This record gives sequence, C-alpha cells and structure tokens, in this order.
Amino acid sequence: MCLLTGKQLRNLLAAICALVVSAGSAWAVPVVWTFSGGTFSDGGTISGSFIYDADLGANGTFSSVNVTTTMGTNFIGATYDLIDTSFVGPILFSLLTQGSGNLTGVHDLTFAVPPGMTDAGGALGLTGGSDSVVEGTCLNSVCNVVADARTVTAGTIDGVAESAPEPASMLLAGIGAAAIALRRSVLRSH
Repeated sequence: MCLLTGKQLRNLLAAICALVVSAGSAWAVPVVWTFSGGTFSDGGTISGSFIYDADLGANGTFSSVNVTTTMGTNFIGATYDLIDTSFVGPILFSLLTQGSGNLTGVHDLTFAVPPGMTDAGGALGLTGGSDSVVEGTCLNSVCNVVADARTVTAGTIDGVAESAPEPASMLLAGIGAAAIALRRSVLRSH
C-alpha cells in the first residue's frame, strides 16, 4: 500500500479545491445572434448575424458583424460589417457601410438592443417599438443625424452561445489529471 506524504496530500487537496471552485463559476461565452424572418416596412428584408458578449465592456461588446438588407420600395438595401463606435451604448448600436471619411450619404442601420439580449441566447422579437431596427442614410459627415427610411415590422434575432466546456466535465478531467500527476509523484519518491 502506498501512503501519501503530508506535502503530497496538501497539494492534492489544494488542486481539488481549485477545480471545484472553478467548475462552480459561470462560464459565460459570447453569443452569435442571427436575424430571422426580418421584414422592413417597405417590404425589404434583413438577414445576417453578429456576436454579442454581454460580459465585455460597460455595455457589452459587438463583433463579427455581417448583416445584409435587401431592396424595398423606400430603400435599396446594403451590407453592413462596420460598427459605428460613437453610437454604441446600453440601448443602441449602429452599423455603417463605410467607416471613415465623410459619412454623408452612407447607409446606417441602428438597432435598439432588446433587454433580454444576454450571453444566455434565446429568441427575441425585433418589433419591440416603432424604431427597434431602423435603416436610413447619414445626413452629415459624422453621421450623427440620420434620415430614417424604414423600420423592421416583423422578425426575431436568435442567439446561440458558442460552445464552452461544461463545468462538471472540466472538474472530472481536472481530478483525473491531478490523480495521474500525484501517482507519478508517489512512484518517483519510492
């Protein structure tokens, strides 16, 4: 029978405690949000996705934007992949088709972030108000005045969390690794 030394036992207990504490904490991951069935007031559509991480920054962080709108009766549509950082806030974020220089005439898509948009994902309606998603054109060089052309009247954004290791699986793998390391340590000392 192989007995553990006091130092080995303390190290094993410390490793197990660290694994238990880390496995119990929340493992929030960024969520990929995808527009689904989005229709504008003029018959155009909205599709595409973006990543939102509610845990980064004061108001969360948007990234990997790839949103496309199609032509309707009031607006020609556009592809958006740039975030207008001057308008990102706790309730709004704005996308542009051009990121620098004179923004007069550049297409703008402003999105009122629904309260339920978190790292948990889910399905949220796009029609929470008359201006939850508005597409228009910048009227000046810094795009702080926008002529609204149309609003979304139907659709959802569906959020799916990117995969993350399950805490219980991580705990089990960690205990196994600690046991193997301890066994090797014991065998070396004999």
